[in-house]
Amino acid sequence: MSRKSNFYMFLFFSATFLFLIAPNVNANPISTINLNYNSSTEELSVTITHIVSNPTTHYVNSVVIKVNGSTVKSEVYSSQPTASTFIYQYANITANDGATIEVTVSCNLSGPNPPVSIIIGDGGQNGEPLIPGYLGLVLVIVASIIFCLPFIYKKSKK
Repeated sequence: MSRKSNFYMFLFFSATFLFLIAPNVNANPISTINLNYNSSTEELSVTITHIVSNPTTHYVNSVVIKVNGSTVKSEVYSSQPTASTFIYQYANITANDGATIEVTVSCNLSGPNPPVSIIIGDGGQNGEPLIPGYLGLVLVIVASIIFCLPFIYKKSKK
C-alpha cells in the first residue's frame, strides 16, 4: 500500500472520529444517574451528576418516571440546582415488590440519556444505564483498529 493510500486512510478515520465526538464537545452529557426507592414512604430519590458551567443555560430539563412501563410522573425544569451533582425527590411513586421503576433524564443541550432502572425488592439500588456513556466511541475506535490491522501487518511484512 502506498504512502498516499495510508495518508488518505488515516485522514478518513481521523475525520470519522472527529465527526462522531463533535456533538459531545458542545454539550456535556449527564454522567451518572442513581436511583433509590423507599418503599415505606413511596419516595424515589434521583441523584444526577451533570457538570456544567452555567446551570441556568445548560441543565437537566426533564425527568420522566415510569413504573412497569407506565408513565407516573413527568417533570420539566428550566435550570438545575447546582453545577454538578444534585438530588431530585419524587413522592407518591407507588411500586410493589418486583415492579420496575425506569427513569429517563434529559439535558436541554445533549438530549435524553439512556433510561436507568431499578427493580423493587432488590434493595432499591440503581441499575446501570442500558448504554454506558462512551460505548459508541469505544466501538468506533476498536473497529478502526481492527480494520487497520491487516494493512499494518501487510506493511510490516515488506
